[in-house]
Amino acid sequence: MESNNPVDAGFIARTDTGEPAVNLRDRELLTEALIRCARAEKELRTIQRRTEQSIQGLRDYAILSLDPEGNVVTWNEGAEQIFGYVPNEVIGRHVRILYTVDECKANQPEEELHLATEKKRFERESWKVRRNGSRFWAEKTLMALHGIDGELLGFTEIVRDITERKEREDALRASEERHRRIVEDVEEYAFFMIDKEGRFATWNRGVARMLGYTKSEFAGQANAILFTPEDRASGAGTEELVRAARDGQTCEERLIPRKDGSQFWAIVRLTVIRDASGNVSGFSKLIRDTTEQRRTQEALTLARRELEQRVIERTMELSNAIDLLEQQVIEREHLESALLDATENERERLGQDLHDGVCQQLTGTALLTRVMFNSLSQRAAPEAPQARKIIELISSAVDQARALAKGLHPVSIHSSKGLIAALEELASRASETVECQLVCPAHIELPATVALHLYRIAQEAVRNALKHAQAKKIEISLKVENDELLISISDNGRGLSSQEENGGGMGLLNLQYRARAIGGKITIESQPGKGATIRCAVSYGRIAGSQG
Repeated sequence: MESNNPVDAGFIARTDTGEPAVNLRDRELLTEALIRCARAEKELRTIQRRTEQSIQGLRDYAILSLDPEGNVVTWNEGAEQIFGYVPNEVIGRHVRILYTVDECKANQPEEELHLATEKKRFERESWKVRRNGSRFWAEKTLMALHGIDGELLGFTEIVRDITERKEREDALRASEERHRRIVEDVEEYAFFMIDKEGRFATWNRGVARMLGYTKSEFAGQANAILFTPEDRASGAGTEELVRAARDGQTCEERLIPRKDGSQFWAIVRLTVIRDASGNVSGFSKLIRDTTEQRRTQEALTLARRELEQRVIERTMELSNAIDLLEQQVIEREHLESALLDATENERERLGQDLHDGVCQQLTGTALLTRVMFNSLSQRAAPEAPQARKIIELISSAVDQARALAKGLHPVSIHSSKGLIAALEELASRASETVECQLVCPAHIELPATVALHLYRIAQEAVRNALKHAQAKKIEISLKVENDELLISISDNGRGLSSQEENGGGMGLLNLQYRARAIGGKITIESQPGKGATIRCAVSYGRIAGSQG
């Protein structure tokens, strides 16, 4: 007999033989619920990925995100300092405003967005334009952000001012060119190439000015001509070549004779040249006249005094720079704190959306499916077991969504129970997988912000112990000792590698950021195969003062 209940009529269809069958409506409801859950997970992953990418670039970098068309969506403090635009002047405008006129005419901005979309990452060094029209040389990384379904979500662009580095590189190239010209044309030095028999092969213009020989007069002369008659008599010319071949180089200050017989003091450097087989193929000799150096000793003394004064001035500049750096560190810590607050607000929103939206819809779907199951069971329909299985899957999805919502936004942190209740709940969830013990006082008063950061530190440490350390036992401890509030998470897992102990990985970096946000410090103790302990210490007096 057919049911007159409109609910039954909406959920029960009949086959040609009159047997009850599953209506398409319940399938559509299930599909819609699963799609909404997938969308929520997609949004969460996208937000987390963008947040992680932003945190990694927080220093002297301009970090901006673009929509798929290349319009600026976000603009960080580094971008404001580097380019000179405040956020409301640039957000919503196309990224072309940061390019030179010639690049815009050549459609360079659009080409780079296209390349980043195809290759997911595009890097380039080029000129960038500030708000005041001035240019600077920049190192740029442009990354395309895609969704799970491959849809282009936008771009993240990271820009660093490397003008000083480029100037240094240009200066180095110019220096190398000047050195080449010096070797060829400079007259203040005498430079020779000597063959392995000790005869001059080539020389520069400085030879004529310093020694008084013409090119034809110097051709074919031996190395010994650069020694005084007394030194030549003792075989010093040959001995110098032998020492250079043995030691690689000789350097000495001695008297050098000119063509007219006069002599002058000079520093002489002789360097051996070897072929690819390591055999001596010749020598290079450099002579520098030091006569004037002896006459300018007083000038050097004065220069030394000036140098000392410059050192004093430079020390003062460095001291001022250190003060500025300390201020920048404080500003960075404030920025980190603001980012963490923004992350928590987003977690809270997503957790609330999951709890009030997805969980409620899944619960409603489960109830409707149970009505369908009861109807099918009354008719002994073969689809009844499948309907029961659907109820079980939906109930599991509800539990998982609620657990995820609870992890994103621990409501107890903002309640009168505070941190201890949240830690009890964290330990309870961990105990479903491993043995987890909580040791803490019966009551402790903390500001909500401090409590939230301490909870997140414990949550991240417990997650690491469960996911990576393969721990079988975890202990969470909270206590006040020597005017310090200490929270520690210990496990008996595999321990941390040296790279992880030094802050490798976003998880441990996140702990450091949160500890600094409340004036605390993270310490890590680990032994391979014996587990690890992560501690956070915060001045309790400082916390109490901020609360009061």
